[in-house]
Amino acid sequence: MIIFKSRSMEPTERQRESVQPFLDSPLVKRIYLNELEVNETTPLGVQIIQLVVARKKQFLERVTVLINRVKQQFTEENYRLQLLNLLSVIVLEKLPEMSRQELEAMFGIDDLKKTRFAQELMAESKAEGKIEGKIEGKIEGKIEGKIEGKIEGKLEVIPSLLRKGFSVEEIAEILELEVEQVGQAIANLN
Repeated sequence: MIIFKSRSMEPTERQRESVQPFLDSPLVKRIYLNELEVNETTPLGVQIIQLVVARKKQFLERVTVLINRVKQQFTEENYRLQLLNLLSVIVLEKLPEMSRQELEAMFGIDDLKKTRFAQELMAESKAEGKIEGKIEGKIEGKIEGKIEGKIEGKLEVIPSLLRKGFSVEEIAEILELEVEQVGQAIANLN
């Protein structure tokens, strides 16, 4: 069996030269996905493959029917999740602009979360979150360190300004500190 998206996808005569006897064999059957008549009795695998060539409106109707069929027909969770994962990959490939809410509505939140795609996405998100958290932490730490360093430098100047006769308020204004900070620094000197 050879499956083509459409007749236009068949190889040219030149491309077929080496395999023509095989292709002419009665054992080989060509299937054109765009020519398949799909109904409830069509095997599930054929219906899934046929989604590849379905137009958007047909695609949405068919994939919704297939998702419901898979959920109802397959009770063994591992097999059901494999089929739902396959359908989710096809949906995302055909409709990359589909929102998370639309996918959740189509697949059901619990089943969608169990697909390999969602698992990989969650793992990537966690990893990115950890990296972003580390970067933000480092940046915040550097900023806090710089601020503390500047304040410490200002506090070291207070004794010399006091010896020159500046008041607590004047020192706070000169160093751009709170009066309480200057007062506390002076108390710590004694």
